[in-house]
Amino acid sequence: MTNEELKALSLFTDDTRYTDDYTQIVPSHTELAIDEYVLIGFRPGSFLYGVLSNDLHQAVIHADYINENYIIPIVKWIHQHAPPQSFGSPEIVDNWINDTDNVRSNWFKEYGKQVMWRNLNKK
Repeated sequence: MTNEELKALSLFTDDTRYTDDYTQIVPSHTELAIDEYVLIGFRPGSFLYGVLSNDLHQAVIHADYINENYIIPIVKWIHQHAPPQSFGSPEIVDNWINDTDNVRSNWFKEYGKQVMWRNLNKK
């Protein structure tokens, strides 16, 4: 998947990227890591893997100096916008990465349809 395709399919839209006062909810480098994980199945780094697998200790220990200030908004964003079958435990995260039983592929097919309709309705 090219960068342009990844950007077009991003889970982050203006509605989900900013608060009402246009403050960015999730740091840009973490947005990219979430998109790569959800859309492609790239294994995230230790911080995001900890967040996704519900391991607070791992998330806090591995957070960079930016993400350590955004842990709560990142967790809330994932809970509200990421596919529910993509986070919650190490087993769930590994199943998503490995596309076990086509869990990611099946979600992606439906998500692609939603993106197509969203883009058609903008015109």
